This record gives sequence, C-alpha cells and structure tokens, in this order.
Amino acid sequence: MDTMREGFISTTTRLLDEDPRLAVVLAEISKDGFEGRCDGTPTV
Repeated sequence: MDTMREGFISTTTRLLDEDPRLAVVLAEISKDGFEGRCDGTPTV
C-alpha cells in the first residue's frame, strides 16, 4: 500500500499532466518525490 505522500505525488502528477492551469507549491519535505515526474514544468 502506498503512503499518503506517495498517493499525493501520484495523484498530483496525473492532475498536472491533465490540466496545464494547475500549479503546485512544493515544500522541502516532498519536492524530491516529484523529481523527473513533471517534465516540461518550470522548477526552481
């Protein structure tokens, strides 16, 4: 079973791919989980 964080990352990645208007602000604690998943989106 996925952790809550893994479920959040999976769901949010899918939503970001589906809706270009969506934006997510990531904190230090979860940003590594999104690395390489959001190709084409700006990163800081």
